Amino acid sequence: MISDRENEINDFIPEEYWTVEANLMVPGQKKAVDFHYIEEVKTEKEAEEILAAANKGDFTVTEIKQSQRTKKAPQPFTTSTMQQSAAKRINFSTSKTMRVAQQLYEGVEIAKRGTIGLITYLRTDSTRISDEADAAARNYIKETYGEEYVAEAVLAAKQGKNVQDAHEAIRPTDLSNTP
Repeated sequence: MISDRENEINDFIPEEYWTVEANLMVPGQKKAVDFHYIEEVKTEKEAEEILAAANKGDFTVTEIKQSQRTKKAPQPFTTSTMQQSAAKRINFSTSKTMRVAQQLYEGVEIAKRGTIGLITYLRTDSTRISDEADAAARNYIKETYGEEYVAEAVLAAKQGKNVQDAHEAIRPTDLSNTP
């Protein structure tokens, strides 16, 4: 099997192809609709011909397919998930993540308010959030975005026996401290 697969890789001859796409503004829509040319375009010359023809005429959007996706809210941060997310999203090392988190926990100078801790304790395996924090988050979402964006309460999954649950999950201490 390995030899057969290696032979397939060696026998593969790459073929040139081009994609043709357009972003079209549709009356009544807030953002552009992506159009993808579905025919196979083999050469740059062919792609240029399609673009030239498209630039000469007007587009008419006859149908827009819309779908809704439901995405579950992610679990609150634990120490390890915070480190993983920082590494993945902003390329922080574990030590840099913990150093920044420690500074946020100890406090940041905010004009006319003094030094304020911006996150809860950073070394935790718990995903539990206090009832007060949950209510504050729901209220913030309702006031900022509207009632329709406040999700139904979801019970956190039960955690294993070895989880140290002395602290809450890592979260902002005060939602009014926006950037």
